[in-house]
Amino acid sequence: MPEEPATLETEAPDSLALYQSDPTPQNLRTVVDGLRPTIDYSLISMGLQGDPVMQNQAKLFAAGAVRKYDPTHGTSLKTHVSNQLKQMHRFARKAQQPVRVPERDQWTQHALHRAEQEFIESKGREPSTLELSEWSTIPLKKIEHVRRIPHARSEGQAAGPDPSNPHDLGEEGVDYFAEAMDYVYRGLPARDQKIFEHMTGFGGAAELTPAEISHKLGVSQSLVSRKFAAMMLELQDLETQLQRVAS
Repeated sequence: MPEEPATLETEAPDSLALYQSDPTPQNLRTVVDGLRPTIDYSLISMGLQGDPVMQNQAKLFAAGAVRKYDPTHGTSLKTHVSNQLKQMHRFARKAQQPVRVPERDQWTQHALHRAEQEFIESKGREPSTLELSEWSTIPLKKIEHVRRIPHARSEGQAAGPDPSNPHDLGEEGVDYFAEAMDYVYRGLPARDQKIFEHMTGFGGAAELTPAEISHKLGVSQSLVSRKFAAMMLELQDLETQLQRVAS
């Protein structure tokens, strides 16, 4: 058995306190990063180490555990997260089940690829997800669905939340953050939509670093960072407004 890691509270008390006082996605990611020893310990104990798919799903469960953590219950965060990571047993079993991609989805994948190539040939650049949806007449939700299909085996046959997206934590109820993301995204110009997509994984896009986005779009890295910072401010303000309206 591996040696059990120290608690997050001992190693990085500030990250948890910061998230609890300011529960932003960035702060959540910092807490989850600090839980890496606990996550690795659980994966090794289950014989699931070394699989990036399992690591991503474990981070997803850990993120959900952090969001629901209540220190007044007398349980340490490490223990709470470890208990939630026991779900990995069931997830691993489901992940071994073969997945057959429906013929309709295969056709949609082909249509998307063709539409994207046509857009690039016509405009000389890659389309944002919204532009691709308008160009191909395929709904945004459908594009997001088929983009996830290559990972369907590891995501519980594409029925569950997306482990690559830190905002998709699979919780019940209204997801005001997701609503705010959609609203902000639709109000952006095409280039900024691409920045938003690659910084957040929105629409099933691959998450990239600011440097990678800078190279991909031919803009400065500082511009990417400034643009995204402004987007996040608008996003957080809108999420707060939606929560107030619903309360």
